[in-house]
Amino acid sequence: MSLWYVEGPGLLPHHSEWFDSSHEEGDVRVWFHASKYQSAVIYSPDTDTFMIGLGLHSDRCPANLYVRVDTLQQPERQYIDLTQLRALLLGDTALAPIDRLSVGSTMTALFATTGCDFVSGFAGIGKKTFFNTLRSHSSFITGSTVVGKLAGSAPEDFLSFVRLVCCAYYTAHRSVFTDTPGNVFAALANPDASIEKQHEAFLTGTRNSIWPRIAKEEDAVPSWAALHLHWKRAQWILSVWRKAFEAKSLPPEPTDHGWQITNDGRLEVVWDSPDSITAIEELIKSLTRGCQCRTGCTTRRCMCLKAGNMCSSTCRCTGCRNVRDGDSNAPTQAAVSHPESSTSGDETSDSSDREEDDPASFFPLSTAKSKSGNIIPTLFSE
Repeated sequence: MSLWYVEGPGLLPHHSEWFDSSHEEGDVRVWFHASKYQSAVIYSPDTDTFMIGLGLHSDRCPANLYVRVDTLQQPERQYIDLTQLRALLLGDTALAPIDRLSVGSTMTALFATTGCDFVSGFAGIGKKTFFNTLRSHSSFITGSTVVGKLAGSAPEDFLSFVRLVCCAYYTAHRSVFTDTPGNVFAALANPDASIEKQHEAFLTGTRNSIWPRIAKEEDAVPSWAALHLHWKRAQWILSVWRKAFEAKSLPPEPTDHGWQITNDGRLEVVWDSPDSITAIEELIKSLTRGCQCRTGCTTRRCMCLKAGNMCSSTCRCTGCRNVRDGDSNAPTQAAVSHPESSTSGDETSDSSDREEDDPASFFPLSTAKSKSGNIIPTLFSE
């Protein structure tokens, strides 16, 4: 990482005491250093560095600020005028529903919540999809008439992130849905329920709609608890980035933001709530072993029915009625007639039952021109 500054009339000379800070990460510290000058060029192969600056208050940044972008994968050198890029984002009509003062910080929040140095990404859904999703549904996700804002850190702002994630899965699996995300939300929302419960129903509906298309567990829509823990980790790093211009700043407590300390003193990610993890373990158990019922799988003594799942080809049940018509994964005839060791007439189960992105991918050499003819890199790309 490098910072070049330009001396001249009215500019500050280079004095080391002005650069002392408590920032541990170079991608944050470089912005504290850059704030001391009116003209600067920043070079870093770390994409986070660029996105931190995009979300900072422009009046604290150098008046003439450029970020150099080139990597081993894309060695062609480019210089991005950050002031001009902010202006182009403000002029994007697709982002018009977003408050004008928070467009830059919304882009930074979008970057952090969809995967950065300290936050995991979403399997099968890249940053380009999330960026295009925000542009397509900006009013519904973080407009002036909805509860919560993507750039915010208050508890209600988590709801904006839920809408973003559901819209992104809608974009990635468009053929599954017959209506827009906003209309799907309205159809699923119980007017008598709290706004949080309405969003939880929206997330569950999105998850259930996509479930039949999921080939791997990591491609599934995250649970409410997992998504909230993910958002809290993103808020931790965003809180550090927002204080880039402060000389002395302490990061928030990680254990309040989706991490935990193990018995041997290591810091590890909390991926989901205990209840969700137990439910997943039971689902895997039912999918891999199945039930062994003898009386049709019609009561909650059937492990599949109890878990809210249909019986599958791994089950060894008899006379199963817990299947959808025409389901190719239903128990086979051989499985249905499989001899049972359990007591006849009993619906029993098996006895053992019981968030680094390569900058080259983020700033490709493909370009977009502003009306004035200046060239900037396409902002988000797979």
